[in-house]
Amino acid sequence: MVKSYGADPSGAKDSTAALQAAISESKAKGNRIIWLVKGTYLVSAMLKWAGPPQMGPSLLGDSREGTIIRLADRSPGFQDPDAAQGVVRTGWGSADNFCIDIRDLTIDTGSGNPGASGIQYMSNNQGSIRRVTVRSGDGAGVAGLDLAYTDMIGPCYLADISVEGFNVGVRTSSTVNSNVIERLSLKHQRVAGIRNNG
Repeated sequence: MVKSYGADPSGAKDSTAALQAAISESKAKGNRIIWLVKGTYLVSAMLKWAGPPQMGPSLLGDSREGTIIRLADRSPGFQDPDAAQGVVRTGWGSADNFCIDIRDLTIDTGSGNPGASGIQYMSNNQGSIRRVTVRSGDGAGVAGLDLAYTDMIGPCYLADISVEGFNVGVRTSSTVNSNVIERLSLKHQRVAGIRNNG
């Protein structure tokens, strides 16, 4: 539970360091579930997984409506649309990122963050995003769900996802591995609901 790391579910103080500590520590201790109790968790920098090879961790909220990770407005690292940064980024590099699940929560990119993507997601062979909302506070941002920021994403499964705002709802590319997406809701994108560049 992230409260044991000092994460604040009231949204009153920055929980970036506490959430990152929970994610980073899991690499040494194997595949873990990081549980976020009901509340809003304010962050000001990317929450990132260590990279391959890795097993997990998984991020589990109390509910889609009840658990929110919210990027602070006008965060310095999220200003350049040509260098998109995810609020959450789960992996990169080779196809050795296993068992990474994100479930039952909302990612909110706040306002004044035009270089933000909600989730830059990678998992291989086993991994999923389920019952997740990704939204932009002001409609701006690069992509809600970014499956194009690195190669070799998947095989993975994504279901019951809602993306609200951003230039692109779901971004995909490359020709290696696969993604299965079902029950996807896309609203108010400025350029495209889905863009596939590969």
